[in-house]
Amino acid sequence: MTLAVQFQTMAAMLVMGMGAGVCLDVYERLFVRIIRSSWIRAGGDMMFWFLQALLVFYVLFQMNSGELRFYIFPGLAVGFFVYRYLGRASFLRILEFFCRMGYGMYRIFRAVVTVLVLHPLKFILQLAAASVMMGLTIIKNFLFLCLRILLLPLKGLVHVGRPAAKRVLPAPVLAFLKKTTDIMMNRRKDE
Repeated sequence: MTLAVQFQTMAAMLVMGMGAGVCLDVYERLFVRIIRSSWIRAGGDMMFWFLQALLVFYVLFQMNSGELRFYIFPGLAVGFFVYRYLGRASFLRILEFFCRMGYGMYRIFRAVVTVLVLHPLKFILQLAAASVMMGLTIIKNFLFLCLRILLLPLKGLVHVGRPAAKRVLPAPVLAFLKKTTDIMMNRRKDE
């Protein structure tokens, strides 16, 4: 491996160290603050560092065909610490600004969807439910009216046949018939 390739690899590892610091701050801001479960957080941490290792190896493979030299690890560490001490504060301010802006855009989007989609949909569903209930009430009232008209001739028969039925039928059957006719004629005596 030539000296130029070694310097390019060292510079790439410095940049990868800084990139790992940036990715770590983004990961902590977006993932670690949200997730409270320690098991999910441990899995996320393992996945994060696994992806970082894959990314470093990919860059290393592109730079020098994946040869692992001693200076690679100090290059990563120096890049990481350069970012931590020189660029982290300003990057965190920028990241926080974009997080607030993203959250504000999310709130605006949620409000727009609520006002333009959910409220009209809710109104339409309530209107449809009210229309169905009104239609069912009209149908029920119409059917009861038809039933009353059909049972009107029986009302006269009941009044005429009641004295004869009292002599012939036993008392429990008479009580059942009386309740049935009262319900049919919509005249409950117990109210």
